[in-house]
Amino acid sequence: MAIPDSIFKVLTPEEELEFRKWTRDNWKHGSEVNKLWHPIVLAEIAQIQAEYHALLTVAENKALSNGVHSAVVNALIKAWPDQAVEILEQLRRDSMNGCYYFNRWGMYVGVEYDGYIHT
Repeated sequence: MAIPDSIFKVLTPEEELEFRKWTRDNWKHGSEVNKLWHPIVLAEIAQIQAEYHALLTVAENKALSNGVHSAVVNALIKAWPDQAVEILEQLRRDSMNGCYYFNRWGMYVGVEYDGYIHT
C-alpha cells in the first residue's frame, strides 16, 4: 500500500535541495530503500538508480566492443550488480591463463570465457 504524499511536509525549494543533497551524500546504489522516506528522497534515489543503470549500460557496451565475451559480462553483472560498473572497468584479459581477471577485495578474481568465476 502506498503512503499518501499528503502526510509528508511540503518542502521549500531550499529544503528540497537539502533533501536531494542528503540523499546523494548518504544513499548508495544497492542500499536498502525505505518506502517511508520522504517522496523527494525516494525520487532522488530513483534518479541515482537510473544514472547507475545508464553507467552500467555504457560499461557493458564498452566491454563487449573491446571483445569481452558476453558470458563474462553477464556473469559479472549477475554476481555483483551493484559493483559491476567498477568491475567491468577493471577487467583485463589474462592470455597466459586464458581468462579475464580483476583485482577486488585484495584478491585476484578470474572469470572464464564461459562466465565461471573463481579466485
